[in-house]
Amino acid sequence: MTYTVYSIYYTDSTHEEAKRRGFVGSTQQDKDKVWRWHSTRMNNGTHTNPQLARKRADFCCLRVIAEGLTLDECDALLHQLRPEHGVGWNSTRAGRDATHRHTGKARDYQTRAAISNQMSKPRQPHSPSTRLAIGAAARQQYKPVDILTYDADKLVAQGVCLSDWCARVGKSKGNLYPTLRADRTQPHNWEYNRHHSGGYYARYSR
Repeated sequence: MTYTVYSIYYTDSTHEEAKRRGFVGSTQQDKDKVWRWHSTRMNNGTHTNPQLARKRADFCCLRVIAEGLTLDECDALLHQLRPEHGVGWNSTRAGRDATHRHTGKARDYQTRAAISNQMSKPRQPHSPSTRLAIGAAARQQYKPVDILTYDADKLVAQGVCLSDWCARVGKSKGNLYPTLRADRTQPHNWEYNRHHSGGYYARYSR
């Protein structure tokens, strides 16, 4: 199994700028599948990387830096591009299972290979009953939001759970969630959200 090293950065940037300033990662999966994973979490603000969680995938893209690499070649390139914490959009020093996250000690080749092989296996989906239980637990801890109309700022719902409200009225939470972070001072961002959220926007209840 070979590895691909990639970068994520603004679409209108150069390849070199993306390598220096963007997010650098690695994968054994198809790059289109990797981009779908990243872009979904960027657009709904749930990405584990703080920089990517604040970006819209519409303005970014994934670029391949190198592919067909062995585990050692992949690791060496990642450490070359992101040798320290906080370089570019990376929060941590990039590496492919090279160190133990708690002790910081280097893992041997066999351990790294075993972890990578395990991570590359398809994940088993939760059963329907488990998904319902997870959803119910999450809704018990929701942060209340107010729902308003874009055109008139008319209050439609107050102090509601965004997931429940979207399900009740047939709206997509994936389209409405980004409006919580939308900036009125950036017209393009605001207009994009207005177009895709069906005329509503959400804000956290005061």
